[in-house]
Amino acid sequence: MSVTSTGSESESAQSKSPTSSGLVANPQNGDGTGSNFQLSDSAPQIHDIPSGISTIDPSELADLIANYGNSTSTAWLEKERYRTWRPSPSPTSKSSFPPVQGYLEANGWVFAWGSPIISDRSALKPTAEAFIRWVSSQDLRPVFCCVDVELEEILAGMGWSTVSCINEDVIDPEHVIELTMGGEDVEVNNGTTGMVKDLKKNLRRAERANVQVEEVKREDMGDEVKKELAEGIEAWKKSRSGLQLAATSFDPWLDFEHRRYWVARVDTKAVGIIILTPVQDSYVIKNAVSFPKAPKGTSEALIFTALKDLRDERASGNTDDVDQTDRQADQGQSQSQNNGAAEDSDKAQQEASHRRDSRTGHMSVTFSISAAGDLKPTKNVSGWKFTWLNKTYSNVSQGTGLLNRSDFRSKFDSEREPMFVCYPTEDGFGLDGIETLLKLLRR
Repeated sequence: MSVTSTGSESESAQSKSPTSSGLVANPQNGDGTGSNFQLSDSAPQIHDIPSGISTIDPSELADLIANYGNSTSTAWLEKERYRTWRPSPSPTSKSSFPPVQGYLEANGWVFAWGSPIISDRSALKPTAEAFIRWVSSQDLRPVFCCVDVELEEILAGMGWSTVSCINEDVIDPEHVIELTMGGEDVEVNNGTTGMVKDLKKNLRRAERANVQVEEVKREDMGDEVKKELAEGIEAWKKSRSGLQLAATSFDPWLDFEHRRYWVARVDTKAVGIIILTPVQDSYVIKNAVSFPKAPKGTSEALIFTALKDLRDERASGNTDDVDQTDRQADQGQSQSQNNGAAEDSDKAQQEASHRRDSRTGHMSVTFSISAAGDLKPTKNVSGWKFTWLNKTYSNVSQGTGLLNRSDFRSKFDSEREPMFVCYPTEDGFGLDGIETLLKLLRR
């Protein structure tokens, strides 16, 4: 099982900055942009794009993300920020439903956020090609952000430039439990022994402060509980300062039907919350925050308890929540079929069977994406253009504190899987594109 975090998580006992399904920055400079990079106050110009594409019902999109999506695609549910492209007719018969791609748009740029949702990986190339053709037909410039290595290789094969400056932080619940329960000789993969010791220390702090963490089932999430949690979240938001960059906002009740909630309490008072959502055979940490004045170690206790509960649930074979997700996916595919989408019923049944089988085996949880320490050229990038791009990335990441999150995640010995930004080599991805993207992520 893998867990990804796309929401907000308290990064340390000293820092209350969030983890989000995208980049989150809590800057240390007054303007949060670093000494050599200035982000103007003007708002990005977002235009109406001629559709030429089919619409998708929000509930169907949520089901597709839960069963075929990835950590970055969970952001597409925020309809006030993200748009979705769904071609009609479908550009490929290799997917049992019409593909979906979420994106951000402003100032003539279209930023595809993550890889498209498809049922079969063989549909990836024709889907990406169709999306690029559609963007170009609108006289806009496409950029793919936060994509996996498979799509990166496809785009590089088309002559696109690709760089890596993002990691997806994946954690293994079983391994985390071994780290906290074992002795000093437990093997640490990507973190450090010191970070693991810090995790144990903060878990002991939470225990001494009598922090109790329990899952609150959706059916038990009454109005009074929601009100209490909403007040804590609002207080947490007000406690932040400076420029905030995030791919998602913190809406605790968005996609309520798929989300799972754990709440930390001290003497019956809520002091923190963690929200998880399913993606294929994994879970994504959408948000994990400790409220102001929460005891030190609350964030670690929230994450650890959720991981332990998921591990125990998988071991016992209790998969009620994910079985419900499968039923919703079947309904979503039926809706696609009723709308005229091409579907191979045998393939769909095999996909459903594979999902159910995978949920009785290894599970991963992801913190979602975080900024890498440096910008690495991967394909079709060299010379002064990369030197300039690397300098710009360094100024932005250091000036906004984007690197702080990876330090917190190291406590859980997360595995850092590289993600990529891809753009047409001829058009480039200059200062205008970077500034537009940052403005779209600014909260």
